[in-house]
Amino acid sequence: MSQINHTSGMKLDIDSIESYQDLISEIPELRQMESWNKFRRNNVDRNQLTKYLVYFYSRDSFLHINGRVPFEQRKIRAGMLAGFKNSDGIFDEYVETYVFGLQDPHILDMVMDYLRFQNDYYWSEICALEASLDEINRLRMKPVGEDDDEASIMKAKSLARKEAESIIESLEIYYKKFYGEFLDVKKAQVDRKYMRTMETEAKPLSAP
Repeated sequence: MSQINHTSGMKLDIDSIESYQDLISEIPELRQMESWNKFRRNNVDRNQLTKYLVYFYSRDSFLHINGRVPFEQRKIRAGMLAGFKNSDGIFDEYVETYVFGLQDPHILDMVMDYLRFQNDYYWSEICALEASLDEINRLRMKPVGEDDDEASIMKAKSLARKEAESIIESLEIYYKKFYGEFLDVKKAQVDRKYMRTMETEAKPLSAP
């Protein structure tokens, strides 16, 4: 297999499946979810979408398993690795709006079903809060048009800023809980490795 396997350490090792095969059909966990099994679109490749969603929304994704990675950076890398056509990280309108922005109701259902399948409260909250923060920041960055009521727009942006601050505070709590879990697991793995090394080195000393 010539393709690089990014998912060898993940629960759903989709990169181990040959690219000519339908990924959803080959993975029982995905095939059993109706929203995934029934997905068909002419303007997005089914396998590419599957890779993107698994790369981006998996709690054990290689994109963030070693620590927190910014939302936008993670999204762009997932899209590029999934094979979506892009120019230096700029994707076509459908991918940006309906896949990344979840404006396609069916794709949103796929994401929700996948998060429920993983059954990780902290990770689900992180995904929801990051998406909300991204939407709010886009609103705040939108310039005031000549025909807009500037006072109303600025008031809305002020409220959005306060909401963004609240989301950031919540995210920090969930980041610590979620990534702290991975750090604890890693520490335990290192400790076990250290103990095995100590035991191996101690054996010759304890021999008669």
